[in-house]
Amino acid sequence: MSKPDNQRKRDLECLRLAADCRQLASDVDSPALQMRFRRMAKVWTSLTEREPARDTEIGVKTDKLT
Repeated sequence: MSKPDNQRKRDLECLRLAADCRQLASDVDSPALQMRFRRMAKVWTSLTEREPARDTEIGVKTDKLT
């Protein structure tokens, strides 16, 4: 069964944000910021891998990113 349109849109947005984070990681000189942006990219990517029934909200808890 394919994902509903709103789920696909959400997944695309999460992937776009992950790509933005990876780009930011390559643009900064600080190793600490590079690591943070890479972790943020992983979080955004992981949101697209969840089951739609379990993941009904768009949101990231910032405590996982620090």
